[in-house]
Formats: sequence, structure tokens, C-alpha cells
Amino acid sequence: MNIEIKNRFNGNIIIVGEYENIKDALQKNSGADLRGYNQVYIRAEIYLGWGILAPTYFARIAQQPMPADLTLTLTAASTLVGGTKVAIAETAVALHEYLIKINGTVPRKGDIVEDGEDGWADYTEADEIAVHAGDKLVVVEALAATGAVAKAGTVVVKTADIKAGS
Repeated sequence: MNIEIKNRFNGNIIIVGEYENIKDALQKNSGADLRGYNQVYIRAEIYLGWGILAPTYFARIAQQPMPADLTLTLTAASTLVGGTKVAIAETAVALHEYLIKINGTVPRKGDIVEDGEDGWADYTEADEIAVHAGDKLVVVEALAATGAVAKAGTVVVKTADIKAGS
């Protein structure tokens, strides 16, 4: 078979002759002088990639602010031995509720707290609660509809704040 291979850019003949097939022609002429034929052999490896950095597809992790302060005071319980009463100085807000937790941490503003969950309990001002000296009481004011924390306060129980036994 007569094979003729031309340069596709300038039409010059690169390989010509009798060969069995094209593969045979390329193998027998693999040592051809590329410079003599005005050709350059270039090998390049390209790594191609792209990314889309759209801000709507990223989450920003930010710490929520602390809730506004509630001012709390303790007085010894009237009837419950070993109990105390918590008074809240701020005026109660409509559609809000108070929850209390003994030895808890103050949740962040907007955190959800519910009665009976994670140690939280509904609290009505002047309720008597059983405590020990050194207990830290956390009281939060939360939206009644959602349980989202709006305000919070803490107070540590002292022996003088607990009703002693007779």
C-alpha cells in the first residue's frame, strides 16, 4: 500500500512510501527529523477545573448574641422547707413566659427552650422551688409561641435565701 502523510498546516509531505498500514508507516518513521520537516513536537498536560463561588451557597457560622439581662433576687420560701422564691425585677411582657433551670448555662438569644426539655421548667414569679446553697438558678424570658429566648438572668443561692427547717 502506498502511503503519503502530509503536514495539514502547510501541505509538505512528511512520510511517503510502501507500507502495510498507517501504523507500520508511523513506527518505521518514528525517528524522523521533525526539525528537518519544519515541525515541532510539543507535549503539554493541562489540568482544567473551575468552581462557582456564589455566596448564596455558603453558610456563615456565627455565634448568637447573649440575651438581654433579667435582674433576679431571692427570698426564703414561705412554706417549703429548703426552698426559695425568685423575684424578677423587670415587668412581665405580654406573650412571653418564664422558664427556670437549676445549675444550667445561659442560652443564647433566640435559642429555643421548652418546659420539660433539657431541665427547663415553667416558672411563675413567687413559686417556691427546692434548692441547695450554691445552686445557680437560670431564669429566661422566652416568646410563648416559639420558646425563643429574649432575656436571661442568673443568681447563686445562698444559705440565707433558703427556708430553714424548724
